[in-house]
Amino acid sequence: MSENLNFEEPLSLNENETLEHPAKRFRFNWILPVLLHPKKAFAEITSQNQAVWLTPLLLLSLLIVLNVLAAGSAQAATSSVGQVTPPDYEYYSPQMQDQFTEAMQATTDPVFVYIFPLLTRLAGLWLGWLVLGSGIHLLLTLLGGRGDTGITINVAAWATLPLGLRELIRTAAVLISHQSIQNPGLSGFAPVNGSGLALFLSAFLSLIDIYFIWQIILLVIGCRQASELPLSKTILGVLVIIVLFSGLRALVGFGTAQLGSIGASGTFFF
Repeated sequence: MSENLNFEEPLSLNENETLEHPAKRFRFNWILPVLLHPKKAFAEITSQNQAVWLTPLLLLSLLIVLNVLAAGSAQAATSSVGQVTPPDYEYYSPQMQDQFTEAMQATTDPVFVYIFPLLTRLAGLWLGWLVLGSGIHLLLTLLGGRGDTGITINVAAWATLPLGLRELIRTAAVLISHQSIQNPGLSGFAPVNGSGLALFLSAFLSLIDIYFIWQIILLVIGCRQASELPLSKTILGVLVIIVLFSGLRALVGFGTAQLGSIGASGTFFF
């Protein structure tokens, strides 16, 4: 009976790992190549048949934490200088003055300064990555692409690296100036008449900057290799999803601004 047993048959392993060298969980050595040599880097990323998205998302999560801490410290320092009362404050009723004081104190509460922005931005990062990656894969598949969902998800994660660089630069700017960034992206070009359309346009334009465009370029490079579609179809698929996704983010920012929350432009990282 034992003659029919083959103990020398090799174990079935993923093609990217061996018994001596299991697949790496973190790929920090891919960070610079993605930014500097994206075509070659995404050729390596799209050749993987396993999840390799953890590294860029964890890195961006850490940079978001640092940015929220820096912005919160700057806001706390500004508030400690003294409250600026509105005109004719002395003529307010005692009840109105108490309401104003409570509102000002709420803006310095750690829950509103640190916890709420951190939770919303981290949730936006991870949820936004899944929605964006899945949406791009779906549309590229409808256009005739042959990529795998997992590969597109990997590409969407690594394409966020320019946004990590943006977080780093913004954090440095806040630490140097001790002031929060008031008009990110192109939001300074939006009308300031306070209407609903102006608020929505401001939220939409705040998403657009050089790092956002860099992210789109990386998405096109990676998704073209993943889907094997022509460049024109890849650009079309990526841009359609990006515009829809950005419109959704701007709508969330508009709603948050309408509710009087603190700057919604950073709710989502994409």
